[in-house]
Formats: sequence, C-alpha cells, structure tokens
Amino acid sequence: AALAQQPDSKPLKNVLESMQCSTETADFFKDHIASHVLPVVTQIGKAHPDDDCKKAALEVLITYMESKPKMVFSKIPNYVEQVLEVSMLFVMSLDEDVEAWSQNDEEEGDQEEDFYMFGKEGIDRICRCATAAESFPRVCEALKAAIATLFQSGAWQQVVAGISAMCMMAEYIDDEATIEQMVVGIRAQLAASHVRVRYAAWGAIAQFSEDHADIITSDTWAPQLLPEFVKGMDDSCPRVALRCMEAFQHYGESVERDDLEPFVQPLMEKCGVKLQAGPAFQKKAITFVAVIAGQVGDAFAPYYGPLMPHLKTVIHSVLHKVEERTLLGKCFECISLLAKAVGRQGFLADAKIIMEAMIQATQVPNLPSNDPVKEYMMAASERICGVLKEDFLPFVPHILPGVLEKLTFQPRELGTSKESWNEGEEVNLAIVTENGQDKVVIMHSSEMQDLQGALECVLSFVHELGRAYAPFVAQTATALLPIFEFSMGEEIRDLAYETWAELCKSALEDGQTQVGGQLI
Repeated sequence: AALAQQPDSKPLKNVLESMQCSTETADFFKDHIASHVLPVVTQIGKAHPDDDCKKAALEVLITYMESKPKMVFSKIPNYVEQVLEVSMLFVMSLDEDVEAWSQNDEEEGDQEEDFYMFGKEGIDRICRCATAAESFPRVCEALKAAIATLFQSGAWQQVVAGISAMCMMAEYIDDEATIEQMVVGIRAQLAASHVRVRYAAWGAIAQFSEDHADIITSDTWAPQLLPEFVKGMDDSCPRVALRCMEAFQHYGESVERDDLEPFVQPLMEKCGVKLQAGPAFQKKAITFVAVIAGQVGDAFAPYYGPLMPHLKTVIHSVLHKVEERTLLGKCFECISLLAKAVGRQGFLADAKIIMEAMIQATQVPNLPSNDPVKEYMMAASERICGVLKEDFLPFVPHILPGVLEKLTFQPRELGTSKESWNEGEEVNLAIVTENGQDKVVIMHSSEMQDLQGALECVLSFVHELGRAYAPFVAQTATALLPIFEFSMGEEIRDLAYETWAELCKSALEDGQTQVGGQLI
C-alpha cells in the first residue's frame, strides 16, 4: 500500500509483476489475500495513475484465481465480484474522441484501446476459470447484475462494456433462455444513437453467431435479425456498416436456405452498392455475396449476370497488386460459388477468362507460403471443377503443381528445427516413435489445414474427372506417397488413402492397367 503512494511507480510495478503467481506464490499469500492483497491490489487496479501498474494489478488478481480457483471461489468473499469490477472499469476505458475512432481503418479494430482489450480478456479468463472450477453460475449472476446496471446507466461507455461482457461470457452459457434474453438486449442496441454502441452490438451478433448459431439463426430468430442486417448496411458511420457486413459473414453461413431466401433481394440490393465503394467495402461485399450464394444455391442464379462484370473488374484492377491479394482471393471464392449456382452452361462462357486469371495470380514469383490467393484458389478450383467436369481438364496442368506443393508440408522434430515458433501461433504437437525412440514433432496448424485442403482438392479433381484425370495419376501418386506416414492426424492419412483409391480407379478406367496394378 505504501508503494502505491510513491511518485515513482517502477518499484510498485516490479512488486506486482513478482506477485503474478504460480501455485507456490498463491500458497505464500493465501492467509492474507482477503485481508490485504485483495483490497490493496483492487484499489491499484481501479485508481492508480500509472497504466502499467493498473494492468499488473488486474493480472495479479486473475492469476491468483487461476492458481487457486477453489480457494478463491469458496473461501474469499466478494473476490469474484471485485475482480469483475476492475475488469469492467478496464472495458469502459474507451477513447472519448468518437470522430477520430469513426475515421480509423476498420481492420485496425481496437488495437489502440489497450485497456479495453485487456479488460475483455480478463472477463474471458475469469469465466474460463470459473467454468473449470464448476463455479460459473456465480460468475454468471455477478455479470448479469453488472450488465443490467451498465445498460441502465445510459452512458455509451457503460453500454459498450455491458455488450462486451455478454460477448465474453456467451461461450460459457448453455441455457437457451439466457442466450435469447441477451440477444434481445443486443438487438435493441443495433439501433442505438451512439456509433460505438451500434458497432459493439454488431460485434456481439458475430460472436453469438459463432458460440450459439443454433439459437440465433433458428427460424424464430432469423426473420427478426435478417432485417437488421438490411438496415445496418446503410449505417451513417462506414465503420459500423462494415462491422454489420462482417457480422453477416458469421451469421449468414448458419441460416437455413428457406429462412434466408426472402431477404436475398434486399440484401443484394445493398450489397451491389457496396461493391462499387472503396476496397474495404469491396472485400466485405464480395464475402457477403459468397455467403449468400453458398447458402441459397441455385436460387442465387438470377444475380450471376449483374455480379460477374463487377467481379471481373475487381480482378482486373487488383490482379497485379501485392497488397490486395486477399481481395483477389475472395473474388475467386465468390465466383466459384456463383458458378455452382448457375451450373456448367451458365458459367462456361466466363470460365476461360476466370481460370486464366486464377492461374496468372498463382504464378506470381516469390509468393510467400501463406499467400491467401493460393488458399482461396484451391477451394475455388475444387468447386469449379465440380461444375465444369471434363471442361476443367485444360486447366489442370496449370493448377495441379501448386496444389501438390502443399503436400510437401511435414512435421518437424521439436528442438531440432531452425524455424522459429512465434508466441501465439497455433501449432500441433505429437509424440511419435522412430527407430525405437520417442520424439516430439510439431507443425503449424495452418500448414495442417493447407495440407488437408490440398488433399480434398486433389480428391475432388480425381473424382470429378474420372478417367480423364489419368495423365496426372503418376505425378499425383508420387506427391501422395509421403502422406501415408504422416504422424499428426489420422483424418489426413484417411484422405490420402481415399485419394489413392480414386487414382487407381482413374488409371484402370483409362486402360492403364500397368499403372493401376502398380498403384494397387
């Protein structure tokens, strides 16, 4: 407490960081948490003038909870409520300059509002810890009371904090009535007078679409929420309109066709306007179209004619722009879904120019391994192949090498690879036995996803083209062989075996009995 009063905050920060605890540290302080640690550290988190000390104080409170959850939840009165109060204060630490916020690039998100993000993460950690300790109902009730108070205040910072808290707790709630009650509150805020409240509400719709899609995209809720998207796309603040469109990407992909079809026309009218706006709106609009096309299938065919000229124009304008690779990839994805909607005859006239653009885009020199166009290209090629059937064959020699390149991804032994593994990256670990010795291997999750995507793409090519794929059987089989010893995922090996069977079938149907016999 004395350190907190000193003008130099560095000693206090050092002490707080040393208190961010392990189980041993928590044991050391356990007799003093309620009487000394909680009141002093809580006050520092709420009111200390130094921001780093505030964050360090909240971290102390949460790490104690994570290290000794049973003690915290059962033996220390008001611990949970006090830590939630500090977290909420962090979430309410929002920039008053709303005009500057409105002008910021939407993709920057909330990176500059460090306290806001720190507080949200704190609420999530408290909920996760309480769930593991079978004490979430207590946290849930405390959050409900806090959220009700925040909403009643009417101040925009408090309302945003209440919405953000609902987003963080939603994942841990399994009671449908509670979720629906929360969605009612969120929906009301979509029409709030303050731009930041509307923005937060659309973010909540996106979050609930991920955590509780079965509830909020049901035939009860879809007719209530879909009209909100139609209105939200016309929001006077571009950043809010973009957030609305982004939320639809999460929401729309779970709405049933019958529920979505009545709203396709008004949604597409708004989307057509956004396609002609700047790059930020174009990206969102193209994904928006792709979601609708993917959900309603052939019912989307009437929009093919009006949309294709716009998409071709976008492709032409960004084909050689390195900074717009994601937008280019999204265009190819969208076109492949449009192709599925209109079928072979409807797409055939545009197929050559689109496939040539796709091939040209993937042959740019010095592309990084995580180039987004490559990822979109595989999924788009798979769909287009299914539409064109044998008319897709001329494009296979140009597309296939890039797909097979993904099959070279293999796990590396942990500790021996020179590759750096950055903190926060998603990786997969496995223990394998080699020459009688156990070793730990590691692989980027993104590489595993690319590997699986490449296998699915090749499988589709072989299945759709049948005997016509025979000229590429040997090349594909050679690339496929190492996957049979893949140690990180049974589903990937299963895909490899399934693809191998299709290769055998293709070779035999083409009369290549020698090749087919070698494969068998």
